[in-house]
Formats: sequence, C-alpha cells, structure tokens
Amino acid sequence: MLFGLTLGAISKAFGTTRVLDRVSLTVEPGEFVSLVGPSGCGKSTLLRIIAGLERQDDGTVSIGSRVVDALSPRQRNIAMVFQNYALYPHMSAFENIALPLSVGRLSLPERLPLLKYLSPRRARIMREIANEVEAVAGQLKIEALLARKPGQLSGGQRQRVALARAMVRQPSLFLMDEPLSNLDAQLRVHMRDELTDLHARLGATFVYVTHDQIEAMTMSSRVAMLDQGRLAQFGTPIELYDRPATLAVATFIGSPAINVLAAHSDARGAVAIAGRASGLHVHALPDQALSLCVRPEHLRLARPGETPQLLARLRRNEHYGAERLLHFDLAGDSARSVIVRLAHDENAALGGASETAIGLAFEPQHAHLFNAEGLRVEALGHGTSYRTAAQ
Repeated sequence: MLFGLTLGAISKAFGTTRVLDRVSLTVEPGEFVSLVGPSGCGKSTLLRIIAGLERQDDGTVSIGSRVVDALSPRQRNIAMVFQNYALYPHMSAFENIALPLSVGRLSLPERLPLLKYLSPRRARIMREIANEVEAVAGQLKIEALLARKPGQLSGGQRQRVALARAMVRQPSLFLMDEPLSNLDAQLRVHMRDELTDLHARLGATFVYVTHDQIEAMTMSSRVAMLDQGRLAQFGTPIELYDRPATLAVATFIGSPAINVLAAHSDARGAVAIAGRASGLHVHALPDQALSLCVRPEHLRLARPGETPQLLARLRRNEHYGAERLLHFDLAGDSARSVIVRLAHDENAALGGASETAIGLAFEPQHAHLFNAEGLRVEALGHGTSYRTAAQ
C-alpha cells in the first residue's frame, strides 16, 4: 500500500538558532520529492524529523492519514539510506540486508550465538528471510555480492547493499540523505539512473535530500527548496527553473548559474540596466532597486541593427563539445560578469579584439525580476503580461 507524507508547519530551533520555520508540504503517494538548498538550510534536519530521529518544536508529521509525532522511528515503518551507507563491517552483505528482518522477527534468545541453534522456529524464519533477501538482491543485481563484507565492495556496490537493506523491509516511505555524495562523478550519474529506475519499479514514495540541484532536477517528480529554514518554493523541476519564486531559487537552480544584474525602475516603472532600457515594466514598483535575472541560454549576441540591453567585453570562450560558454565582463563594471550559452555550431560574430564592446540582448519574457527582499515581482514586457510564480 502506498503512503503519502504531510508536513504541517514544522519548526525547529537549536538553542537560539532557528533551523526550520513553519515548513509545510504534502508529498503524494508514489512521488519522488527532493529537498534541496544550500548547506545549513535545514533539509537534513527536516528529514530526521520525518524519520523520528529528531523531534520538532512545533508542527505535525503525518504518514498517510496517521499523525506519527508520538511514534518511534521503528514504529513509523520508514527506511532511511544514509550518506555513509551505515553498513556493519563485520557482517556480510547478506547479513546486513537481513538484519532489520531478523531483529523484527526473531526473539532475543533466537539471536544469541548458542541458543539460536536450539530453536526450530528460527530455522523456518531464517529460510523465509533468505528468500526475501535474495529476491531484493535480484532486483538490484547484487546476488553475487551477498557473501562479501563491505570492505570487499566498491562504493557503488555498498550503495546497492544499503538500498537493498531499506527495500527488504517494504517500508511506507523511503528517506535518503545525500546517498550519492561519496561516489565519483561518473558513478553518481550511473546511480541517478538506477535510483530513478528503482523508484519506477517500486512505485514507492521517496523523499531525497541533496545539495546537488542536478540530482534534484533529473530524478524528482517535484522539488522542495529550502532557504534559511523556510520553504522557498515547491513545484516541478521545470517550474523552479522557468518561474523561480525567489532570487535564492533562481540562483540555486540551473547550471551554469543564472545571470544576476542590478536594475532600477523609474517613476513610470520602466526597468533599466545601467541606464539601458530592458523592455520590462513594473507599474506596481516605481523608483525601486531590482534584480534582473536571465539564464545563460536566454542571453545572446545582439542582432545587426538591434539595440542591445547590455554592452560587454569577452573575457573567455569555453568549448564543451555540444555547447560553449562565453564569459563577458560588463562594460564599465569589470566586477560584474555574465555568461552566454551557445550551441557549438551556433555562429557568433565576436570580432577579433576582446577590448571591443559587444552588444548582448534577451527577450523580455525570458527575464525574471525580484524586489529588494528577493521575491519575484510581476512584470510587463513589450506590453504583454506574463504569469509569475510570486508567493
């Protein structure tokens, strides 16, 4: 049976430091939801509260329709996969996977070194456990590793054993705390695919903590981004990318990072960048300092005869095979730079001298505006309104 998760206004403080501030969200049964955000934003603390390893100061945790605040971690029927795998080094992979089943099904005497051999009941239960362990090992293709100890396994193999130990319990909810961060880059990509396939096969509810926004964007049904203990935005990966609700979301999601430009609206709400018209208007915020953000793929070289929104000088041209990144310093402000992403075969008339100012342009509908508090504001571009994700 599938279970969802509901967090109701979760708050938590350590001493005078408030790490979570009224965080509320609902994870639907069978969803893959990632909790992302910079270090210290509270995502791991929130996961520990869901698991019952930490007690919140205020708010409620519900699994399905049941409030579980008073239940222990074991009673919540949650499986947790840790960053360091938490495998017992003196046990084989089989024994590590079987451990939660044997602890739950065998009495204390049946687990003692000498008395366990006197129980016919134990032999029957262990046969059942062995069948379940082998079935899960088959799903993860680690049957040949069951006799090995963790020290004889690679990082990816240890990760699969840790996943198998979580799966064999058939939990209500899978919680994962940065499980891929100890793997090398190539293996992380491979394990992302395996986790996505595993979620599709199991149809279970996953809550996944990561500081790597690429992991969150590629694996998740929805992404919850935390910023300074608060829920900044909760939506699909494309919603966070295309319509960031705050400046923090805009700058965290996306690689390379979004270009952030200092802008200002005049008395009529027309937005300018360094005195140059942007094509945007914010009638509700006249004479205000703003942040104007444009993703690298939406910034381009100005066409002949076009009035550019920016003037810049090329500093570096990076080739990545399928694409290239052009790094520019803004004219008159060498401390501020922007990145333009181009396809590798896209013609770019850059000229011969890096000292030559080059015009850069963007379509107003692809720009994002944020006020002094970092909240998204509604804008008008070329007289046409476009929907925002402002909270």
